[in-house]
Amino acid sequence: MNVTNNPDLPAMPYFDIADWQKCGIFTTSKQVKTIGNFSLPDKILKSPCPFYKGKIVGDTHFLFAGLDTITIMELRKFNPKEKKPCFHSYVPLTWFKLQKFATKTTLALRWYLSLIGVIPGSENKTFAEQKAMLPPGYKVPTAVEQCAIDILLYKKIGVYANLNSYANTASFDENNRIIRVGYCVSGGVVVRPQWDNINDYTGVGAIRKF
Repeated sequence: MNVTNNPDLPAMPYFDIADWQKCGIFTTSKQVKTIGNFSLPDKILKSPCPFYKGKIVGDTHFLFAGLDTITIMELRKFNPKEKKPCFHSYVPLTWFKLQKFATKTTLALRWYLSLIGVIPGSENKTFAEQKAMLPPGYKVPTAVEQCAIDILLYKKIGVYANLNSYANTASFDENNRIIRVGYCVSGGVVVRPQWDNINDYTGVGAIRKF
């Protein structure tokens, strides 16, 4: 797979079907066909980044293939605690092991183009205020999407997207608390619920809609 056909454009990190297969994930013929041999249009890759002045999308984003069989619990299965990337907690010491957002909600079978990290300046704001910061064409990631961003980016370049911060997501637990993901410096990807608290270490991520 090529991120772009233009060798003069940035080498954006990406995670494709072949990378999933290297992790031991079974892929169906439908998944392989749907994902295909994707090339990101040059006009998107070199367009101005809406989050960082003076940078382009190719400098600040991560491209990955989503599989419709991958939940948060599935992500944990092929990322054991013994090595990075990993999650902060594992079964049986996992509060969300029976929560639908972690056991039922999957990635979509499509390509994702995500901002690496949280939107600059989105900390110390309510969730409504954070969502209002999204430019046209972007959405807040779900919890499984945000977990995938951290795990898959680390597999490609050895860096967590949210090392010292949490990202609020579009997912909620059974008590209607917002699910936040990140703060990987504490020993792996943390998945935690919270009410709409405002603090200086919780922002919001962004995924571009194709």
